[in-house]
Amino acid sequence: MDKIDCLLIGHNQITGLKCERTSRVMWGRNSQFYKEAVTLRYIKYEDQLYTPTQISNKFTQKKNGESSFEHLSYEPTLNGAIAYLGSYLNKSGFTFDFINCLKSEQDKLASILKRNELHAVAISTSMYTTIFPILEAIAFIKKHNASVKIVIGGSFIANQVREQEEAELQQMFGVIGADVYIYSNEGEHTLVKVLRAIKEMSPYTDINNIFYKDLGKYSFTFPEEEKIGLDDNLINWNLFEGNQYKYVNVRTTVSCPFSCAFCGYPKYGGKYRQLSIEALEKQLNMIRENPKVKGIYFIDDTFNFPAERFKNILRMMIKNKYNFKWHSFFRCQYADRETVELMKESGCQVVYCGIESANQVILDNMNKNTTVEQYKKGISLLNEYGIANIASIIIGFPGETYQTYLDTYNFIEELGPTFFRSHVWYADAESPIYSKKKLYKLEESGYEWSHSTMDAKTAATLTDLMFLNIKNSVYDSDYPIAFDLLVKGYSIEQIKKFINGFNMCMKKGLNAPILAEADYQYIQEMKSALGSLN
Repeated sequence: MDKIDCLLIGHNQITGLKCERTSRVMWGRNSQFYKEAVTLRYIKYEDQLYTPTQISNKFTQKKNGESSFEHLSYEPTLNGAIAYLGSYLNKSGFTFDFINCLKSEQDKLASILKRNELHAVAISTSMYTTIFPILEAIAFIKKHNASVKIVIGGSFIANQVREQEEAELQQMFGVIGADVYIYSNEGEHTLVKVLRAIKEMSPYTDINNIFYKDLGKYSFTFPEEEKIGLDDNLINWNLFEGNQYKYVNVRTTVSCPFSCAFCGYPKYGGKYRQLSIEALEKQLNMIRENPKVKGIYFIDDTFNFPAERFKNILRMMIKNKYNFKWHSFFRCQYADRETVELMKESGCQVVYCGIESANQVILDNMNKNTTVEQYKKGISLLNEYGIANIASIIIGFPGETYQTYLDTYNFIEELGPTFFRSHVWYADAESPIYSKKKLYKLEESGYEWSHSTMDAKTAATLTDLMFLNIKNSVYDSDYPIAFDLLVKGYSIEQIKKFINGFNMCMKKGLNAPILAEADYQYIQEMKSALGSLN
């Protein structure tokens, strides 16, 4: 039997307990990092930590006679990196297999590794914010096959290469222990070159965009922009049709056409590119052939821009009468009645709206190119047509004061978006706002910042107050859950009741020194909302 050229590894979901331990060790219980990663994300139930998605799956699995803590989140969704990389490898003449979610497919992975029937393992890090899931995956791979070549790429690696000094990178890469690291923003073409070198046992020296193991350290090659047109790199969904995935990710653009002052992504995301509507239609037609797919997540940073292109996409979806539902990121300033009507008719269930602030000065400081009035119109239309919406809020951006915060607080109470998610501003030193750090007297970065009108501790307090006190919108710490439950047939009122129960557990533990067991009353409310009282 010929060896598989590449085994693609998707998400490695670490348990809540492990997330809590690593967050506590890295940042401490009193840090904003810990609060964002643990306190405002998990509740404790039966000595395990659960996100809303995990505990909703647990309750519904119990109802159906199933129960497994490890199989609670990512299994229904085909990993987007696997879909794109697998299709590109296949088109380039390479064979591949894949592990979509390491936790639930450990036996399959161990069997493949032990048979030693592969040339390389490739790990995507696009969903990771820490090193720990990567370390866990590497340890598992090496336990069952110590000699297979390991290639790692994705946004986590690209971010580390941009942000770390060389000595820190060398140390981190050595600790992880992979053979090759790809630091291209996309990386498909680079992966093909690396795999060819592995198969042919040729040197890596002529391959750009990599760090490779070389005499006890990692040598690096020069960066080179990969120019792969979206229409030239379509996913071959037929390669995955025999699998049981309920949701798939679809990308219609690369990079972002905007320049928000808090976001560094456009700086390194490359030139903004769009998939043609004709190519998208082919993709969606292929997805429709798999009746198991019930939902699509359009992963573009802004799916509804340009506005006329978006309307044409919606008209195309309506014409084809697709049987799947969808959700996406959404810019409210481009919402009008015709657009929202088309969204509803085409199967839109939920949109995630980057509101950020409802104060015009702060929006201008953020370079959002919108107005509060446009936001009001957009949220009102979404509510009118029954499209669930999540208002994402940033608190503490330069220029923020208690009064500007109140404007945002009152906006949420008065407009009543279905859900909201408030964050303390994370000060990314690579973002455009740092070009004005003297103007705003901006000091430090991350969650340790201060500027002329606020500091991070004050912003954290205001964020907590918003979470604790908002009445006309439901705090949502787990964006995909509303879409998942809507597709499963739950009403928006049932979903809000369930998430409210989860939030009550989080509120009780917000300032507690340790995470305590969730109250029985709120657990019962969550079960009742999902029709499960086991």
